[in-house]
Amino acid sequence: MAALPDERRRFELELEFINSLANPQYVQWIAQTYGNDTSFLEYLQYLLYWKQPQFAKYIIYPHSLHFLGLLQSPEFRTAVALAPVRELIENQQFFMWQHFRKDRELSHEGSNASADQR
Repeated sequence: MAALPDERRRFELELEFINSLANPQYVQWIAQTYGNDTSFLEYLQYLLYWKQPQFAKYIIYPHSLHFLGLLQSPEFRTAVALAPVRELIENQQFFMWQHFRKDRELSHEGSNASADQR
C-alpha cells in the first residue's frame, strides 16, 4: 500500500529537518532558541527513530544524526549555544570532509594489500 500524502509529506519534512542538523550554525540557533522548550525537546526525542537503519538510509549527512543525539543533552545545548564551541565543531567537521575521501581511499588500499598477501 502506498504511503498516504500526509505521511509522505511528514516523512519529507522530517527528513529535511534531520538533514539540516548537519549545519552547526543551525544547531547553535536551535540550542539558543529552543534549548529549554519542552515541546521541542520532546519532538527531538521523537525524531530519534531516524537512527534506525530503515530510516537512516535516507539521510544525506550522517553528522545530522549525531547532532540529533547530542541535542538530547542539556550540557551540549548549553555548550553549542556559545560561538567558540560552534566554531570548533565547524572546523572539525570541515577537517573531516576535507580528509575523509583520502583517508578512506588509503584505508581501502591497505585492506587490498592485506588481502593480496594471503
